[in-house]
Amino acid sequence: MERSRHCWHHPWYCITMNPINLQIHYVDGSAVEVSTTAADYIAFEMKFDKSIAALGTDVRLTYLFFLAWTSLHRTKVTELSFEDWSATVAMVSEFSPKGSKA
Repeated sequence: MERSRHCWHHPWYCITMNPINLQIHYVDGSAVEVSTTAADYIAFEMKFDKSIAALGTDVRLTYLFFLAWTSLHRTKVTELSFEDWSATVAMVSEFSPKGSKA
């Protein structure tokens, strides 16, 4: 999370989230990459009753899996429930897309 250079008046207006890029490795050996959006962050906050900013200090495997799942579910790549989808996943990890300076 970073502050916009165009902040004025209220600091809470100035917080922006960069997409979190996640690579999902399935138990069958396949892999897919997703980029999260504001809709995924809202779903996270509603599910866990904590700010997405908590990922900066409290990264849990469940949080990464949920963000990956909600991105896939939102885009209709999976219709499985979170629990059923999790059973098909070997690992979720953050990655930097090609061409990224990160």
